[in-house]
Amino acid sequence: MPRSSVFHLLGVAGFLVAAGCGAPAPPTGRITVASSPPGAQVTLNGKVCAAPCAFDLAPGDYPVVATLLNHAHVEDTVTVTANGNAYKTLHLLRMLPTEEEAKQMHLRKKPAKINGAYAF
Repeated sequence: MPRSSVFHLLGVAGFLVAAGCGAPAPPTGRITVASSPPGAQVTLNGKVCAAPCAFDLAPGDYPVVATLLNHAHVEDTVTVTANGNAYKTLHLLRMLPTEEEAKQMHLRKKPAKINGAYAF
């Protein structure tokens, strides 16, 4: 092959790669994560958002964590499939009030008088 033809082929190949005609992009899938109650902070694949939110990721299994003030955090795994569109709701349980919150609740209520003694 003449030397000029080789350079021509290399030039065309370089143009095709630069123009995005190289290998196709790997497939991704979408996972939408919601929380109950809504508004939990969701961490997935190093990204953080307020639920509900969506992530476009390569296929695979990913750990997900949801946190919300005064609720037990939730850890789970979500599966993303190529060209898929999945939905996951994480349910957070309300925790008992902290000692300080409990004191504040008692201070707001009027005590009841039972048999001569006050009950809170």
